[in-house]
Amino acid sequence: MEPSLLRVPWQAMHISAAWLLPVHLGLPVAEKEGLWREHGHGWLADIATGLRELRSFRLCYTDVVATDSAIIALAWPTDQVSELRSKLDKRLRLGRAVSAGDMVHTTLFRYAKPLGSPASLFAAMASLEVNIEVQATEFLVVRERVFPSLKRDVLDRFLLDVDTP
Repeated sequence: MEPSLLRVPWQAMHISAAWLLPVHLGLPVAEKEGLWREHGHGWLADIATGLRELRSFRLCYTDVVATDSAIIALAWPTDQVSELRSKLDKRLRLGRAVSAGDMVHTTLFRYAKPLGSPASLFAAMASLEVNIEVQATEFLVVRERVFPSLKRDVLDRFLLDVDTP
């Protein structure tokens, strides 16, 4: 395996529905703390309202791809996550997008340094056959302390209603 890959611990694996204070904003810790003090209670209330009608849903991971910063597994269908993102975007009114778009993914590996043998890694990835189904049964609101989700505080947990046959 490629030595520059850092495996994401299973406890940190997740699908992001919305970013309140995304890491790419590059805000200092003190500024983030101030924003949480000022807006945190309202954000949590808006999220709870936005999740009120969300039901459990199934996703299927079918592809593993390399991006410029990580190796990710893509999940389908994306419509329920996209709908949730849209609802949260309207409720939270952050003045910027709450996500990077419609893609639904879980990060598997991050790069510690440039790849030693990108061609070998990409060839191995191309031979993968992935078909993993998961049932989304809960939604967590987390405050990330160490990116990427290596240390976090769970602020709220919502169990999703599961349809029974």
